[in-house]
Amino acid sequence: ADGGEVGALAAAAEAYAKQAARLQERCEEEAAREREAADVLRHNGDRLRELGSQRRDLQSELDTAEAGRAQLQEELRTAESESWHVGKEVNLLYERVQQEKAKGEEAATDLMAKREEMSDLDVKLQKARDDLEALV
Repeated sequence: ADGGEVGALAAAAEAYAKQAARLQERCEEEAAREREAADVLRHNGDRLRELGSQRRDLQSELDTAEAGRAQLQEELRTAESESWHVGKEVNLLYERVQQEKAKGEEAATDLMAKREEMSDLDVKLQKARDDLEALV
């Protein structure tokens, strides 16, 4: 019976040894997967930090662009307002020019009438002189 017991113990020891070897192999595989996962995690952490830095840079660029856009909108509003005022002044000046032109045309017509009247008076004066000379 001792031989059977020894054989059974030897078989059990061999089974335990095989199981221990399988467990050791699984542990090594698990440790390798854990190292891979740690490497991936480290890589993803680096990538995450890189993406965070890029996001901050882009946010800064966006803030700068927004500030520039706001400034351009204000400049555009100012330019539109000034343009409207200039347009209004141009219209007022145009009206004044038209009024002055009409006055000038009226004065020119008046001047021509006065010249004609003066010419008529010159003719009458000359006739009166001629008449006077004829009497003298």
